[in-house]
Amino acid sequence: MNAFFTDAIDKQFIENTFRLLKSYQSCELKEKYDIYNKTIEYFESIIGSAEEIGTKYCKNYISTPFSKIRQLLIEDFETNPFSKPANLLVKKTIKKYPFSKDVDYKLQFEIKNESTGYANDTQIFITLYSDDIIQLSSVNQFVGIVKTSSIVEFPYKGIKHSESILVYGFVEWTNFNGKKSKKEFELDLHGQRINANWKEIEFEEPYDLEPVTEEESFIGRKTIMSDLKRIRNKVGSSYIFGQRRVGKTSIVKTLQTIASNDDMLFIYIEAGDWESAGNPHQSMNDLGTRICKKIKKHNRKFKSIELPKFEGSLNRITEFLDEVTEIDDSFKVVIILDEFDRISKELLYEGEIAKSFVLTIRSISNREQFGFILVGGEKLEYILSQWQEFNKFKPFRVDYFDKTTEWEDFKTLIKYPIDGLMEISDKAIDFIYNQTSGNPYFTKKICAVLFSLMVSNRDSHITEEEAKRATSIARDSNNIAATDFSHFWKDGIKEKDENEISINRRKVLLSIGQILKKGQKTSRQMIIDQSILNGLTELQAEKTLAEFKQRNILNVEDTSYLFVVKFFEDWLVSQGLEKIITTFQEEQRIILRQKYEEQLRVKHEEINNLSKSWNSYKGREITTDIIREWLEQFDSLESQRYMFKLLEHVKFYTNNEIREKMEDLFREVKKEIRKNEKERIIKDNQRKRDDILVSYLDQSPVKSGAEYAKLFVEANNIYKDNSTTIAKLEKKINESKDLNALIFIDDFIGSGKSIIENLKELTDNYKELILRKKLIVIIGVITGFLEGKHLIEKSVQSLGLPIKIVILDPLDKSNKVFDNESSVFTKPIERERTKKICYEIGLNLEKKHPLGYDNCQATVVFPNTCPNNSLPILWKKTKTWNPIFERG
Repeated sequence: MNAFFTDAIDKQFIENTFRLLKSYQSCELKEKYDIYNKTIEYFESIIGSAEEIGTKYCKNYISTPFSKIRQLLIEDFETNPFSKPANLLVKKTIKKYPFSKDVDYKLQFEIKNESTGYANDTQIFITLYSDDIIQLSSVNQFVGIVKTSSIVEFPYKGIKHSESILVYGFVEWTNFNGKKSKKEFELDLHGQRINANWKEIEFEEPYDLEPVTEEESFIGRKTIMSDLKRIRNKVGSSYIFGQRRVGKTSIVKTLQTIASNDDMLFIYIEAGDWESAGNPHQSMNDLGTRICKKIKKHNRKFKSIELPKFEGSLNRITEFLDEVTEIDDSFKVVIILDEFDRISKELLYEGEIAKSFVLTIRSISNREQFGFILVGGEKLEYILSQWQEFNKFKPFRVDYFDKTTEWEDFKTLIKYPIDGLMEISDKAIDFIYNQTSGNPYFTKKICAVLFSLMVSNRDSHITEEEAKRATSIARDSNNIAATDFSHFWKDGIKEKDENEISINRRKVLLSIGQILKKGQKTSRQMIIDQSILNGLTELQAEKTLAEFKQRNILNVEDTSYLFVVKFFEDWLVSQGLEKIITTFQEEQRIILRQKYEEQLRVKHEEINNLSKSWNSYKGREITTDIIREWLEQFDSLESQRYMFKLLEHVKFYTNNEIREKMEDLFREVKKEIRKNEKERIIKDNQRKRDDILVSYLDQSPVKSGAEYAKLFVEANNIYKDNSTTIAKLEKKINESKDLNALIFIDDFIGSGKSIIENLKELTDNYKELILRKKLIVIIGVITGFLEGKHLIEKSVQSLGLPIKIVILDPLDKSNKVFDNESSVFTKPIERERTKKICYEIGLNLEKKHPLGYDNCQATVVFPNTCPNNSLPILWKKTKTWNPIFERG
């Protein structure tokens, strides 16, 4: 069999082909695009090799049947929507730009594909109608594949102020059928206002987290405020309740400011002003005295009334109020008691002093001139329901801003503090709402960071991108602590054993966070199982979950429990687990931290499995000890867990894989030879090929070009002497009379800059010779980024040499570890935190390229070298850092 099919087909090749056919048949529609390309490529190689040999056997048993199968595959894929021609449009984003002197920024364009078919090798070119407003760093960019849409940025430096600039250009791409398309565009990009005095507003804090007291600063809650204002006409009593940090205090303080006058007094008193821990009688004395003093101080006509001697009971205040009525029967008083649910249990639950306290409140509220507004958290309604004396109090629940009924109020909450200074898009507001669910406190937390970010960037137009960045900064800021979220586990506890309930809640929150951190589904059973591991019973876990759902902390979507406030969920996963653990008592804290660390810890079995999956590096086995020692250079178990995930996604080529790539490259070379109708002259008894000369561009000792060139000739039945160095290239070309192709082997393309430099030198020295000999020139690379390939191809055009670039395993944005499209870290939080770790360490290793040369963010390793485009933490050795894959 080999005698007839040598160099055309082998068992492994057939197996690969039918494996691809099977994958094509069974995969989902959207996956067929990539598998189709690979399968057609294999078929063309088989058919091409068979036709090159030209025997009857090759034609009858290889070329003809495989051509028919190939045609059937083409016909089948033509019914796939992804085979249709792409239709690209270039649109401007909503961003308004700072077109001002010496401002560095980026123009943004959206390339939108309005077809189901993908656009390949997409490029965009732009030109300015006027070049005296901004200076562009580049005027064209390679985008690669556009499936649905892609955002492209062009950095610029401002020259002078302008309200707008006009940009025109075109986008070009290759459709699936190989035909090229081109679409022109013209866009008017708007500039920002420049009336902001950045130095002056640098120290402003427009988003105050303290409760507001002035009506002009009070936003929303129109219905509640309108009802409470009616108290000015007819005094009544009410209570306001809801989660902490939703604006209840702002409501009553603003009411106090706008409604108080000579004839009506609103007295605002916090629990801390009068509640005496462990001494309820003293509390009654302090509360009564404080109310009476405020009334006396409000108007001189009450100055003569003597302060009662309360003697541990509030009921003596009724005599004082009687005298107030005698002096002025039209004078009204509303007593606001904030944090009412946080006062001593002796004053809230059944008991003699509590009964006296409640009866006095009812007695006062029954008078036409006097009333109460009680303010508290979620459990206030439950507390008051235990006493029939509060039946006539009107309830007001304050919640997050509701998107369906209070959307305009929420927008005002964000817009009003920066009105006249900055402009914010509706998409940015929508993003913030999705993060906070309309919680005003967390909204202000994010907006405070957003304001600082915009001031530091001298940017007055806020889009969704800036809102995302600010949210990330706010979430990971030292200003965010467990206390910011403590009401989630402290508030609304009806049972007397508040501490036990709070502990249970925190353990369930920890359990949900741990599940999310592992990337697993937060189903009811998963949460219960994890809660049991954290020390709860099944009943406790179920009850706590039900409470969280009832309190609107959690909701259920498709059997998964999700946090209503996304900002809290992201904080919990990114840093909250450790911070919540610190809120426990010492004994519990130690146990929970041990359990948490045990889950984070990279297990020996995991490292062992990874070690077994890797090839040797420079002839040395990558043992579990080497991996463990590398991981232990990171300062926390969490960091080690992230780094281990990164290691799991390292593309570590084996020697066998590289040999296969050399064979794949040979097929590409033969295809190109056939395409150019080159003749191969086979001499008598010649078993090996001598029409292909193999070399390598980079002569650096750390490069593997020489090794791969030798492997290429060995794997593809080419004469050994046809592997040569650049220095001997001229001699070899002149000696070889029947030469068809000149192949340069490399392992990796990152930015493409090093290959471009080498090609310039090649052109200077050998251009005339190559053209005279009419040689096909191919640069074959094992793997690399399409962006770098495009840059090389662009450079090649100006060199005047017909050079083809072949990347056997092409990489795109999804192969950049920290890109938004990364296939390694798909969750933004994981991606951000891992990037921060790699960047900070990488900065000490490679100051100019902390994430790999030209910010390639690669994780590619070959048997004898690691490209400098890969993360420096993988390959750079210093006195303080030991890599796994040391270069050099």
